[in-house]
Amino acid sequence: MPLQSRTGSGMSLQPELTLPPPFTPVRLREMGDAFAHANALASEQGAGTLVHVGRFDLAEFALVLEPEEPLRTARRALYAGMVALVDALAAVAQPETAIDIAWPDAILVNGGLVGGARLAWPQGASEDDVPPWLVFGAMLRTASMANTDPGLNPSITALDEEGFTDTMTNHLVESFARNFMVAVDAWQESGFSAVAKRYIERLPREKGLRREIEDNGDLLLRRMASTDVERNALLPQLCEPAWYDSARQIHLYSSRRPNRANGRCQAPLRSGAAIRGSSRARRARPSAAVFSALNRSAGRRWCRSWRRAPPTAPIWSRCWRRNWSSVSARPI
Repeated sequence: MPLQSRTGSGMSLQPELTLPPPFTPVRLREMGDAFAHANALASEQGAGTLVHVGRFDLAEFALVLEPEEPLRTARRALYAGMVALVDALAAVAQPETAIDIAWPDAILVNGGLVGGARLAWPQGASEDDVPPWLVFGAMLRTASMANTDPGLNPSITALDEEGFTDTMTNHLVESFARNFMVAVDAWQESGFSAVAKRYIERLPREKGLRREIEDNGDLLLRRMASTDVERNALLPQLCEPAWYDSARQIHLYSSRRPNRANGRCQAPLRSGAAIRGSSRARRARPSAAVFSALNRSAGRRWCRSWRRAPPTAPIWSRCWRRNWSSVSARPI
């Protein structure tokens, strides 16, 4: 069993995470599985538990959430987490670096797959009932371990190959935590549409195509001069993420079929993840970092004593303490 520590055992070369008060870190050794471990701890440790693995080549972590809305709509937490991941990367990216999302859960840097996210909930939970917990998990390849020319396999990449030279896994996890709080605050203040807008901005653009996210997380596609609406269901994608191989625990890549959910960029098959062009020299258009205002409220571990939020608010962060400055919530 991987070594687990909530405060640090001094046995790892990785420094401890510096997280805002809502989060409680749990560190695993190199061979640990953060997503599975967070699922096992979710009911006992509760919201704000952030499990991470001490590796230099992979940023792997999982966050426990406690929603107060039905599972059907609570799954939209995936979009808030994806926005936080992209913002964490954009904060340390080199100029002209394109950071995009392949719907719903894969992250591309300059067109190459670097990782993605997953979402879990209790087995057997009803769609109409409030689940006791959710787990948002993410994996990002920070360094390539292959001794080959990156151009030989343009479908996947690592952050160090795309100019993220000084990126530490701990820094990415810490930045994600702060950016996730910003996304949650935007959801609470302005409704889910604020998160949906920032998420959709990261999908590859296609002229004449408008995208919307339904209350249950499905993606709707509408084309100009057409009354037809194409629905892309979120739930099947969450049950089997195309970018992740559960047996080998690595990112996948393969040929892809076109999918208008991701615009002109082809979408991943079940057996593979998003792939980029044949030449690494072909770069996507630059994508600017998007940050929302500083989090105006501070927090402690999410708890159920927070006042009932309006239906449009994200209701897994619900008990905020005001004993720390807004500066600590700034995206880094």
